[in-house]
Amino acid sequence: MRKSNCRDICFLLVALSCVSVKSCRLADNPICQETAVTKSYCTVSQPNSSYATPPNNCVPASCFPKQHSSPNCKCAFPYTGLLGFRAPSFSDLGNITYFSVLEKSLMNSFKSHQFPVDSVHLSQPRKDLSQYLDLNLQVFPFGQDRFNRTAILSIGFMLSNQTFKPPAQFGPFFFIGDTYLHFTGSLITDTELKEKTYPTVSPILIVTPLSPPSLFLLIQEKSEDQKSHQAQVLSSELRLVALSFCCYCLVLGFMLLVKK
Repeated sequence: MRKSNCRDICFLLVALSCVSVKSCRLADNPICQETAVTKSYCTVSQPNSSYATPPNNCVPASCFPKQHSSPNCKCAFPYTGLLGFRAPSFSDLGNITYFSVLEKSLMNSFKSHQFPVDSVHLSQPRKDLSQYLDLNLQVFPFGQDRFNRTAILSIGFMLSNQTFKPPAQFGPFFFIGDTYLHFTGSLITDTELKEKTYPTVSPILIVTPLSPPSLFLLIQEKSEDQKSHQAQVLSSELRLVALSFCCYCLVLGFMLLVKK
């Protein structure tokens, strides 16, 4: 057998193995150059992508700090996290069709569960060291600028326990949610939205009346008042006893005079 034939057979076997494991690339190798193969393993795809969900025919809003403009151009505090896909069947991260399909699948799942979700935002598709496909996820609230605790728990549970089923080309996945600090009624987030600085009362002024010295003086003053009141009661009782004794003596003296 000629050496060139052996070489072609070896490259063919490698190509077949690449089809099965979907992990190696033969770009610029003879099997691709000489046979004009157009398979995915003969092309070089970018390991990362700058994709981000585009606005839905609107102009992104200018938001307060820590708020984000949703795909529907509404300012809100989104629930964020990481979507990781262990075995996607595609490698071209520049093909935005995959991510558009995933966004629609997420929204359909949220709507079917009647969760208060306005839109989802995906960004920065990338491969990690384990060749997993990672995506940043932002979930925006519907009808308000933030979620309540029930909504966050429901969304996190749906994504974490595999209730959501992604499109088949993405394969199995996991979700790592970030800590959400902007619940409805949160004093912290209300303060964050204020651009102006307003005068505030120092906590020291509130604590000072309840500080140990002040508290001691307050107790001591109350104790002295109680002692003064008790002394007044005792003095009144003594005067009453003395008056009664005097009356008794007068009556006794009068009776002695009558007997004589």
